[in-house]
Amino acid sequence: MGRETGQAQPRPNQAPTPSFTLGRSQDVGRGLGGDTIRPMLYRIARAVAEAFKFVAFGGFIVAFFTAFAFVFILPIVPLFLIISAPFVLVLCWITSDLLSATEQALARRALRANRCPACHTPVETFRIGKDEVRECTECRRVFLADGDLWQRDPDAPDGVAHATDSDRTQLASS
Repeated sequence: MGRETGQAQPRPNQAPTPSFTLGRSQDVGRGLGGDTIRPMLYRIARAVAEAFKFVAFGGFIVAFFTAFAFVFILPIVPLFLIISAPFVLVLCWITSDLLSATEQALARRALRANRCPACHTPVETFRIGKDEVRECTECRRVFLADGDLWQRDPDAPDGVAHATDSDRTQLASS
């Protein structure tokens, strides 16, 4: 222990060990603290939630071709696949909802701090129609208050992906 500070001093040939926390980093830059871990967790959760739907659909396609191939070889396999398909579908639906809820929970935590869940930069709050949304100033993602990504109405004119000055009203920040 150091005599003046009361903290452990590193040995002469030993580098100090980094501290990994889920809170904000003590450095001004983007270190290995919360400035990178939380956005990384959000992006991973978002990617898994989006990819799961396609993987589940691919699984059902594979099951269909498996059942088709086994119709002539072993007819019990297609019967088993037909009987188990509704249960697997419900399981996939519940899993998809859980993954989406995890993604939204991670997003809500960052949005409460007025930070973008994906890149951890400040967000601006706007009202678009009846929805209060938050738009990232860096990555231009637009989020609803519940943490879900805001998507423009496909029937709306000028189908840009982010909110434009013509369709938003900035809320007074208090």
